[in-house]
Amino acid sequence: MTSIAARTFKSGNTVKAGAVITLKAGGSNKKLSGGATAAELVRPAEFGTTRRDKSTKYYRTSPNGTRHTVTRRTSRQLPNRRRGGYVIYPAAGRSTKRIVSLSVQTVTRRIYDSIEGG
Repeated sequence: MTSIAARTFKSGNTVKAGAVITLKAGGSNKKLSGGATAAELVRPAEFGTTRRDKSTKYYRTSPNGTRHTVTRRTSRQLPNRRRGGYVIYPAAGRSTKRIVSLSVQTVTRRIYDSIEGG
């Protein structure tokens, strides 16, 4: 897990149980050190970016008054693009079998108890 993913998915993750199981990640609106919220960084932290090597150029004036060009690689900290995800998708894929199995067992047990009890 990359450091940006660790910070993004650290808080605000929920699992809503019911007929349809819903996973929600990065729901926190607390700003991280760079100024972005976890909600804004969920998609790039999970799936990466194709703009990893792109750069932004702008002019800056130094304290002594000289002007020079600054080149920043603002997406360098993000991983390369991956359709299958890096954090949530692999974890959900590994746990889905167990969640479905538990749901089936619970429904089967309730049906059995209702037949035995009544």
